[in-house]
Amino acid sequence: MIIAICGFMGAGKSTFLQTFSGVPIIDLDIAIRDEVGEDLGEYIRRSGWEKFRQLESLCLRQKVHTIGQEGLIALGGGTLEDEKNIEFLKESGVKILHLKVDFDEAMNRIAGDANRPQLDKSRDELEELYLKREKVFSKCCDLSLVSDVNSWPTSWTLLKTLF
Repeated sequence: MIIAICGFMGAGKSTFLQTFSGVPIIDLDIAIRDEVGEDLGEYIRRSGWEKFRQLESLCLRQKVHTIGQEGLIALGGGTLEDEKNIEFLKESGVKILHLKVDFDEAMNRIAGDANRPQLDKSRDELEELYLKREKVFSKCCDLSLVSDVNSWPTSWTLLKTLF
């Protein structure tokens, strides 16, 4: 089973990956960063969101095809805004896990992170983005977990049983 982890910025997607050893893990943001050779914030500010989202979709497809029969992929916060990415994951049999985080908690977790170009927006714009994405996540996910490291499953075997 391949599980894709979605959630708003600061939901803990990258941290969630670190919980599991012995299973292949891919952080899509890190894979893209390695591909472009610079921090994502710099790349997005220089190349624009449209070009970044195209690269993100391409990288997602490559990583799903190369991860093997089972593993975890942490998606970028906006990966699932593109319906084609959702369709691809579903058609590929990938399960989608939503890490649900409260807006204020997410903002506290990512405050001051200069590598997040979304933080160039106003708080109202970010809250609107949060609400939009939460609707998408709720609609397409197979499972939701609270973004609290103390409530997460601690083994790959246990995680798979939740699906």
